[in-house]
Amino acid sequence: MNRQIRRDQERREQKAEKEKAKRRRERRRSRGNRSSPSKSDGDGKSGGGGGGGGGKPKRAPGRFSGFLMGATVVFILLQGIITPEAELGLVDRIAAAGFYGLFSYFTTLWLYRTGRSNAAGISTFAGGMLALGVEIGKLAQGGYQVDLLVLGLILLFLPLGALLGRLVWNRSPR
Repeated sequence: MNRQIRRDQERREQKAEKEKAKRRRERRRSRGNRSSPSKSDGDGKSGGGGGGGGGKPKRAPGRFSGFLMGATVVFILLQGIITPEAELGLVDRIAAAGFYGLFSYFTTLWLYRTGRSNAAGISTFAGGMLALGVEIGKLAQGGYQVDLLVLGLILLFLPLGALLGRLVWNRSPR
């Protein structure tokens, strides 16, 4: 009687193992179909780990890019609202323009994550409109002169941030 019970258990275990192997093969096949344009190097590495299929999207860059993009907009707006009493130095000007590069970087990652194909152009345009709005707001306060160095740096950092975001997105294992 014990022998029959053990045989039944062995058969159930073998059947369960076959079903697991079949599910793994189907999962790998569906992953291969989803990521066919990208490299298949990451699929082989993640398949043997034994983790669930839900771990793969977590590795894509830009998980918190929407939040960080919003935080960057807040910092940019705060810089525009609070006017310094003294004139800004070169490092302060570079830092002020650097926030626009960060905005462009995070926006590009967020847009790629949401499935936009032209994310770099959209983020550069949105950053330019943000810069234009901030400058118009500063001019409306009165007593402000347009800082051409900062505007030039903004025009430099916006596409650089977008290109860096595109580079990070394309190089990531998805």
